[in-house]
Amino acid sequence: MCGRKTLTKGKMEIIEELSIQIWDDSFDHQPNYNVAPTQTMPILVFEGQRIVRPMRWGLIPSWAQDVPNPPIFINARSETLSDKRSFSNLLDAHRCIVITDGYYEWQKSGSGKQPYYITKPDRSILPMAGLWSQVSDYQGNSVYTYTVITSAASQNLEFIHPRMP
Repeated sequence: MCGRKTLTKGKMEIIEELSIQIWDDSFDHQPNYNVAPTQTMPILVFEGQRIVRPMRWGLIPSWAQDVPNPPIFINARSETLSDKRSFSNLLDAHRCIVITDGYYEWQKSGSGKQPYYITKPDRSILPMAGLWSQVSDYQGNSVYTYTVITSAASQNLEFIHPRMP
């Protein structure tokens, strides 16, 4: 479910379309037509104002920060967020908007898979709900990671996949 997405817009287009107030320039965003898990992307958070921070796709939960090769969560089911210790402590203060303009989903068909690209008709930003976490790596550096929240697919998408962002 939602294992690849796109962000084909440049920094200035994103700032204008989403009325961004602060953009963390520690990351040089370039349009990307094939964003994969573990890649860093601009993520929108609200801390009194709209701030875009670079974050790596694949949430590392706080309980796993000292674990070698910690588990990462690229997606989180909306129905179980409050039940899972990886997400429940993030619900109040660590919500985010995953900035995308489309995503890929593969429909199983016979012995293969048919790819679909899901986007808005006008190709504008397709915001996705997410949760983010800040952990420290072995050198003590802050690492920001996020996950995409998913739900049951709408009627017009369920023929492709049972879940959607």
